[in-house]
Amino acid sequence: MNPKKSVKGQAAVEFALVLPFLLLLIIGIAEMGYVFYDYIVLAASNREGVRLGSRGQFSELSMIERIVATGGVQTVEDVTEPVLRTSGANPNFGVLITTIAISPTGELSIGTPVITGVVATADEGLRPLTPEDTRINPAEYATKGDLTAKINTLRTTDDFETLRNDIVIVETFYAHDVLFPPLAQLVNLSDPFPLYFKSSMRVLRANRLD
Repeated sequence: MNPKKSVKGQAAVEFALVLPFLLLLIIGIAEMGYVFYDYIVLAASNREGVRLGSRGQFSELSMIERIVATGGVQTVEDVTEPVLRTSGANPNFGVLITTIAISPTGELSIGTPVITGVVATADEGLRPLTPEDTRINPAEYATKGDLTAKINTLRTTDDFETLRNDIVIVETFYAHDVLFPPLAQLVNLSDPFPLYFKSSMRVLRANRLD
């Protein structure tokens, strides 16, 4: 037996054994990169919307329009459409905007959320977004109420007018279409894959539009 041919044959067998794992690794890296890119778009759009809302001069509809516009557009088969779509033939995005009003004495009042779009779930797939999909925990904002009350106590002592404190919270939901569905099935990854981002800011002015 030719030793060189034996070595080549062994190398070919070893490569054939390693190749499937190598391909899975490459595909997995590409998929994760795509997910990370979509998450960055989601986060940037969310923050742009909450910054607009914190100015206290714009309605929730204006905030949603800004969020969608920040996501950019894409062209598929000569059709240009938003990357973040809350409606239409192929929706993939949902927005839930909630305002928490904090009275001068620190009591929290959660307003009725403004909702549009869809959400991806592992059990139901893509479905309309509902108020029950919120991930807001009111306890997270209890300290802000306590702080507002303390500040107003000091303001009262110094004969200043007491102030209320409102917080706008923007939750965004994105349905990421998996690039390689067979891989998703192999690792039990839901397709579409749900992405979520939440941010909040204090409303700087009292003349917020309803």
